[in-house]
Amino acid sequence: MSKKKRTYSVIINSPDYDLGLYKTVRNITLLEGHPYLKEVIILVDKKIMKDLLLKLPTLKGIDLHFSDIRNFSADNCKGENLLFLDSGDYISLNLLERFEEIEKEDNRLYVPEEKVFYGEQSYTHTSLSSQNELFTNISILTANIWGSSFLVTKKDYIRIQKSGKYFMGIKSFYCDVLSVGMVVDVIPQTLSFIHVRQDFDKKHLVASKEIFNKRSVKIKSSDIKEWEKSSIILPFFLSKRTKRIRSALTKIKEKEDDRMILKKIASELFPKLYLKLFALKEKRKKSENVYSEWMLSEWRKINVIEPKLYPPSTPLYRESQTPLNQNVDNYLYDILSHFPKELDVLILCPWLKRGGADKLVINLIKGLKQEFPDRKIGLITTEGTSSEILSEVDKDIYFFDYGNSFVALNSVEKQILLKRFLIEVNADKVVNVNSHSLFDLLLSDSKELSKYSDYYCFCFSTSRTKEGQLTGFAFDFIPYIVNDLKSVITDNHNIIKVLSEMFGLDPDSFSVLYQPVHSIDIEDKDYTKKESWDVLWASRIDYEKLPGVLQNLLKKVEGLNMNFHIYGSSVMDKSFNLRKLEKYKNVRTYGAYKGGLHGIHGEKYDLFLYTSWFDGMPNTLLEAISLGLPVVASNVGGISEIIKDGETGLLVDNIFNEDEYLEKLIQYTRMDNNNLNQVRKNAMCRLHAEHSWEKYRKTLHNIFK
Repeated sequence: MSKKKRTYSVIINSPDYDLGLYKTVRNITLLEGHPYLKEVIILVDKKIMKDLLLKLPTLKGIDLHFSDIRNFSADNCKGENLLFLDSGDYISLNLLERFEEIEKEDNRLYVPEEKVFYGEQSYTHTSLSSQNELFTNISILTANIWGSSFLVTKKDYIRIQKSGKYFMGIKSFYCDVLSVGMVVDVIPQTLSFIHVRQDFDKKHLVASKEIFNKRSVKIKSSDIKEWEKSSIILPFFLSKRTKRIRSALTKIKEKEDDRMILKKIASELFPKLYLKLFALKEKRKKSENVYSEWMLSEWRKINVIEPKLYPPSTPLYRESQTPLNQNVDNYLYDILSHFPKELDVLILCPWLKRGGADKLVINLIKGLKQEFPDRKIGLITTEGTSSEILSEVDKDIYFFDYGNSFVALNSVEKQILLKRFLIEVNADKVVNVNSHSLFDLLLSDSKELSKYSDYYCFCFSTSRTKEGQLTGFAFDFIPYIVNDLKSVITDNHNIIKVLSEMFGLDPDSFSVLYQPVHSIDIEDKDYTKKESWDVLWASRIDYEKLPGVLQNLLKKVEGLNMNFHIYGSSVMDKSFNLRKLEKYKNVRTYGAYKGGLHGIHGEKYDLFLYTSWFDGMPNTLLEAISLGLPVVASNVGGISEIIKDGETGLLVDNIFNEDEYLEKLIQYTRMDNNNLNQVRKNAMCRLHAEHSWEKYRKTLHNIFK
């Protein structure tokens, strides 16, 4: 007695009508065993359903239906099994026969064994069962490892449909499959052809977080594998890559890679270049040595549907079956163990040093704790460098040093892990304060990530390269992610004006949060008997602070009644040495300083000079005003929001002209004593009005309520 054939419904997901849909329907008409196909359902926009019927190939004996994607329900399908395809994709003609031959189990979803990706990219990939030891849950976020074609029983699909969100993203769907306890299995000797579009795998919905939710599992530090540091002595020319090479060697050791050592290192350090070289080498091999005969046979059959598809004379490269370090899952649980189940606010910053943005993080944490004392707050540093002021972070803040952890992961793997963590930790609000890693992640996945948390990004000022090119977070990221953010927070109005004019951004997308400053009561000073004036300049020594302009100014003050006190050290740019200034008679240098201007008793000086090429609202400037120092500053960024020329200080418009700075300083020395004291008082009044802690907390409450 012959085995009863199962019935099938084919569901084709098509965002609109195109040639790809036509060819996919042709693919269905050529399937062996098509008498057992009950229907073809095309999921498409309602607006074009009426025009589709005349354009599609004839389906003999098979019902054709159309459905809106949102209203599709598997309950209405006639077949016992459902075969899903995307328009433009094809399946091998033996798929249904092979599916009938295997021992099928409930609670399974089946995918073709081999895949050929074609279009914008061309490569092959072998599917792994989700029960295969090489498979990791998190690997499905890195590539389309199972394609978009699969078979599933109607009853099993209904389970997924009720819990998941298929047709919003294939990777999200596969995660939903695993999250309900289903197994993804492989149909032997079957093939699918995946059309790779230009935006393929660049943007996709994130997976259901339930699949990775193991918070109920007790996490022990012993469960996280410690990586051994390599003791290999490296040549001098590789010394700058030591950290990456150690990471590469560790990964190679774990993979039990038996290639020669230089090939191992090259493939880990320069994966793209190595891949190209590998592909060139593979072209020399015969296709018969790479592809099995059944695969070549099915490949040739598809040629009648898609002329572009035919077994190539030179093999396509194979995509790795293990795209991720297999310890990524463990690393995820490690990070999660540092945070509570319900986190209200998660702040990400690159590091905590002594710059303005670093101080902003400290103020933000302090303000949030004061305004929302019951909220749980977490902090992550994302870049691989040391932090100097961690001790200033409140002890009840949950903290993790992500940048200096997981050295065995490459940059792509670390981004995947960060994304997975942000989904899983599920914080109510996520705040980015200049984290390079998070900005990179948001650039590709802001729409998806914003479905889980409200995202806020700080943005302070325009930036420029040494050559003058506009750059920085404000230009490279904000315009492209702003619609997916709850708000862009800035410390000045100027950057809002710049971005609104340049990119047409809505000013309502921004929130201005002036930084708070503790001020002291100032008394009038008697400047009438001063024989010399002590001028303070304090900042980091980098090109944006115009050290060359400062040096030119110092050349011209010899013989004048001014002494300059220079504080600061190079942070990023080492091209300017502070020693260049020590040769001038009226100058004294002090190097790096801690604790801001209060830490160096800035109140003992007479005037404050601030030179800058671009800026937001400098903390150093606010501190100078809080100490009662009359200010001369470059008129850039948001500085004019606190310094009103002639009223609360003196501004320099021609910021590259040292003579103008000098003229403004001399103007103070010649100013009437009462007028000079009035400038100090005016500046202090404005500071009290806009930069008090009371005003800061009130604004903070309105942004994060």
